[in-house]
Amino acid sequence: MNDLYPRARSRLVRLSRFAAFATCLLMGAEAQPLQSGVSVGRNQDGRLEIFTILNGSVWHNWQLGYDGLWSGWAPLGAPAFGLCNHIPECDIGVGLNSDGRMQIFVKTGQYNQIYTAFQLHPGDAWSVWGTLDAPEYCCADSAPAVGQNADGRLELFVNGENDVWHKWQYLPGSGWLSWESLGDGRNNSVPTVGLNSDGRLQVFAVSLGSAVHSAYQLCPGCGWSSFYSLGGWVNSIPAVGQNYDGRMEIFALDGNHNVIHNWQVDPSGDWSGWFNLGDGRANGRPTVARNLDGRLEVFVISNGSAILHNTQLCAGCDWSGFTYVSGGWLNSWPGVGQNSDGRLEIFAYGADNIVYNNWQVTPGGDYSGWSTLGRPQ
Repeated sequence: MNDLYPRARSRLVRLSRFAAFATCLLMGAEAQPLQSGVSVGRNQDGRLEIFTILNGSVWHNWQLGYDGLWSGWAPLGAPAFGLCNHIPECDIGVGLNSDGRMQIFVKTGQYNQIYTAFQLHPGDAWSVWGTLDAPEYCCADSAPAVGQNADGRLELFVNGENDVWHKWQYLPGSGWLSWESLGDGRNNSVPTVGLNSDGRLQVFAVSLGSAVHSAYQLCPGCGWSSFYSLGGWVNSIPAVGQNYDGRMEIFALDGNHNVIHNWQVDPSGDWSGWFNLGDGRANGRPTVARNLDGRLEVFVISNGSAILHNTQLCAGCDWSGFTYVSGGWLNSWPGVGQNSDGRLEIFAYGADNIVYNNWQVTPGGDYSGWSTLGRPQ
């Protein structure tokens, strides 16, 4: 264990630079301070479960059924070496194993390791925390992003000293192989992962030059391409959605607080280039979800602390323009999940450390207005 101490000390400068750059990516000069958001998973039976970090612990809250009632907050504790306390690298990664068990992943506060906990049975009690370590001779400088391969195996991605590293299950729902570097050396953000229509994972990260870089599996579950640039002048972590026809679409903020997007022209194909969805009031990082009828919907917190959303007019079509979702005074970027009946539901912190939720009254329809899920405690 002693060899970890000098390595940790030698990396303080690099970590502080990463934290400063990531904070700049997320906030910009005019933005209000944000806290880490709410991560959303969906159980095998369709019930939503949400996760957050507060006061040194991971907390979760889950739907009791399909009538809108929630369990209330319960602690899942914290792994050895504690939890990191900086945004955005402290978000919780959520995945669903092929057998229906949910699994979560966090970055520790010391030594920058990745720890995990999982449901013992689908929708049931949770395991204790276990370590997935960190990339050898390196670190996990970012929160983990979780993808699922075509055969059901989960795969993790983190940023470590400007490289993207990945680690994957050797069998669906089973143990994990060692960390490997995807290379590049120019990436400096939390990675994001999407799924091509042919089953190949694709990872995205913001480069030191503020462009989006990407790499993809050469075939489903196979080796990876080199990183290449998708261009752009990006000021946030990108979000990835999948259109009804399988084309991926990525969303990010530019330096003028506009949401910009870039989409595959054909499923698993080339990219359109960046276009402006406008607004000029966006803050933090965008979140994207797909409505029951196939229309993508993008969400972002405004620099006035309300949630903005913009919806495709039809599946894969043009966009409606940004409007507010029921007002609100919020202090985190939104997490979004889809209920078993197809209704989207939004989750975000208020300035009082209370988590609020807002759901579509009908699938693809209007929103209910903000309700409280209480403070994790």
